Amino acid sequence: MQSPLCSDLNRTFNHLSSTILQWDEKQLVYQVQLLPAAVLDYVYPPVSGELARLLIGRDMLQVPQYRNDTLYQIRQQDKRLLMGPYRLLEGFEGMFATYPIFLPAPDPLYDWGCGRQPYDCPPGVCWLPTEGKKLWGLATSVLSLDNMQADFRFRALTDQGYHYRLRQVADNVNEAATIAASDPPPHVPVSSTINKFNLVWVLEVAPAGGWEPKWRDPCIAAVVVGSVVVSALVAWLLMTREKHHTLLSAMLPKKVISQLQRGEVTVVEEFLEPVTILFTVETIGDAFMCVAGCPTREDPISAAVRMAGMAQDMIAMVDKFTTRVGTEDMRVKIRIGLHSGPVVAGVIGQRMPRYCLFGDTVNTASRMEANSQPMCIHISAATASLLRMAGAAVMLPSLVPPLTLFGRGRVMIKGCPAGEWELCTD
Repeated sequence: MQSPLCSDLNRTFNHLSSTILQWDEKQLVYQVQLLPAAVLDYVYPPVSGELARLLIGRDMLQVPQYRNDTLYQIRQQDKRLLMGPYRLLEGFEGMFATYPIFLPAPDPLYDWGCGRQPYDCPPGVCWLPTEGKKLWGLATSVLSLDNMQADFRFRALTDQGYHYRLRQVADNVNEAATIAASDPPPHVPVSSTINKFNLVWVLEVAPAGGWEPKWRDPCIAAVVVGSVVVSALVAWLLMTREKHHTLLSAMLPKKVISQLQRGEVTVVEEFLEPVTILFTVETIGDAFMCVAGCPTREDPISAAVRMAGMAQDMIAMVDKFTTRVGTEDMRVKIRIGLHSGPVVAGVIGQRMPRYCLFGDTVNTASRMEANSQPMCIHISAATASLLRMAGAAVMLPSLVPPLTLFGRGRVMIKGCPAGEWELCTD
């Protein structure tokens, strides 16, 4: 203050205050006040009537509800403080920007011609003997919180689709308060801290529709439905693949299936070592063929013994089977032929692949069956030789009767050497 004497302020206060308000382009300052010795004596714009009676001459140190806050302001010594917000007598929300003024004084009772002394001021608060300074008073600006909020541009946040809240954090003199907030307030907001003088304000902002976009739930639903559909398709594909594999396993040997799965275009093998082929009639005009030692290579003797055992099992099984036609019991009889020798094996066809055997060994086995007797096993000399070589070294399962060979003599077979042997059970 250039002229702290109250006699000078009486002449210049209104002019100085008017100049200050003109500088405030945003009209944030509603009122300018001077409080010599913390007593409100100067107000601009001037007030009158009941409001003047309530304000002019109010001693802030003497009014209990203001005393503690006023002492706190004085103790800050030359620091600007923001106080509030308060509901003012004028009928609006406002804040006070205060500044305690300490000036050199010759003694603790010096009053600059104002005729005011701080009321019941504690030692060391209003008079600073070591510095030779005394509290002149308080300079205060009353700020319109409504005008401040207009300058905060909260409308822009609303127009952009955001909810907001500006709140004040409690400190030594100010209580926690909400300065401004949208309706409804933000949910799970982000925040930014604003520090100004002694105030700590927190601005919280969140999208009006929340952080989760509107398409999130439909997208999740679509993903769930898509996952279910894909899972169903995968399950169907696995089931179809398993059925295909089962059907393929029924048609082709496992070794051949593995070769096809590896991408081998041609699956043909030549088995120079003897393999044993069983040829039998299943129904009239039809027959089926079995092979041992192919496609997985096997010792010829073991293959012959295993195939002979299978032939015996087939005879034994059919021998137990009877069926009734009308009033008569009927029995089914089968013929079986065995031959051992080299073959060529491979998969024939692309649309309906079949695993086939080729060579004279196949033809000879067929001739063996054709010239066999019902419920007997007709074997060639090659198979008989392998079975003799087996002797006692290769044993059949305990439930299978021992092998016994019976010579038939020379049998004329079309296109093949004469067959001589039959394999029967004891």
